[in-house]
Amino acid sequence: PQELGSLYNNYYLHYAGGRIAIVAESLILNGTLSARGIGSASGGSINVQITGGTPILGAGAIDVSVASASSGYNVAGGGRVAITGYSTVSDALLQRVVLDGGNGGAGCGTLYLKSSLNPAPGLIVRCVATTSASTPVSLSTSITSLQLLSVQNANLQLSISAPLILSSIAPLTSARVRVSGSTGLTLLNGPLALVSSSLEITGSLDVRGNISVGSTSTLDVAGEILADGNMILAGSLADHTGGAIVVSQTLLSSASNSVSSPFQVGNIIHQSGTLTASGLFTATSSVATSQVLSGAVRLSGSASLLGSLVVSSGATVIVNSRVRVRGMMLLAGLVTHDITATAANTVLLTVDQLLGIPTTGSINVDQKSSYTFSGTTFMGAYGGSAIMGPNSNYPAGTVYGDF
Repeated sequence: PQELGSLYNNYYLHYAGGRIAIVAESLILNGTLSARGIGSASGGSINVQITGGTPILGAGAIDVSVASASSGYNVAGGGRVAITGYSTVSDALLQRVVLDGGNGGAGCGTLYLKSSLNPAPGLIVRCVATTSASTPVSLSTSITSLQLLSVQNANLQLSISAPLILSSIAPLTSARVRVSGSTGLTLLNGPLALVSSSLEITGSLDVRGNISVGSTSTLDVAGEILADGNMILAGSLADHTGGAIVVSQTLLSSASNSVSSPFQVGNIIHQSGTLTASGLFTATSSVATSQVLSGAVRLSGSASLLGSLVVSSGATVIVNSRVRVRGMMLLAGLVTHDITATAANTVLLTVDQLLGIPTTGSINVDQKSSYTFSGTTFMGAYGGSAIMGPNSNYPAGTVYGDF
């Protein structure tokens, strides 16, 4: 950062944080580097460059936050800090870098880190209290990778112009992150964890590890989602309509979600909520009883499950297309289809091995047809003819069977 802090106007005599630029062979910081703003005037900038590739030592602090003013509005954003050229710096010192905006709900500041030992920089955006005000960051085409991304209690609007590769992402905590650009994001070392947070990506997402979406979190990806591990889905996928979702290992689902694109998992364990898959759904694991459905599942596209399937008691599976189970199937819950006028949108179930239906199990499609007969007789598809009243213009139809 090279700019001073700024202010909206000077009506309340609020002044922004200034600018500090340090170039040193090494640094021991036991004091304070401070460029604070106040009220409606933002934090400033602090730029520390170590030329000797040495560790940064000390128990000091760096502060580009915004102090509370007794008059006016506390709405200015936190400042910017950059620390580069060092070999190592302690997590304790990094935690003493204060980036908070004004306590009226202003945006957080940023901390940019670049070690002499790692060509990829790191980015930290955080506040003590959660804020909805945005912190905009735009990466140039020369920055195609980040060693670390950490966002806490902040709203980061990250603009990229080239595919971005991340070595790691700290758990997103009470955060909102939007990654915009036509390209995608790759995380080399999972997990990707969302804790009371939302992550929106206008491109694709490729995670080499696990994905965890907490119960009050949202993962909204316009392109494909690849998880080379497990996906714990207790939150929302924002009605995914983009590219395919591929989870190489287990999908553990406990929330209602809708996916209209191709959806492939190794195993599926669906515990609660309604999981709707209107595209091709595939479960690739052949391990016995690897697919367990305890919640409601709606399959509107074709589905193929290579292993055995357990539909637990109390679970409902709504099948509106062709489903093939390559192993055995234990149906202790309910299989049905939606109300339809089309024969193709019904229960078309193929089980290659044993189909077991205990006393709690049922395939029930009572009153699920909305087909309207267009002729002059009323009859079931293969059942008895209708008995009409004496004043009816439609005589009873003849019984026709499928033989």
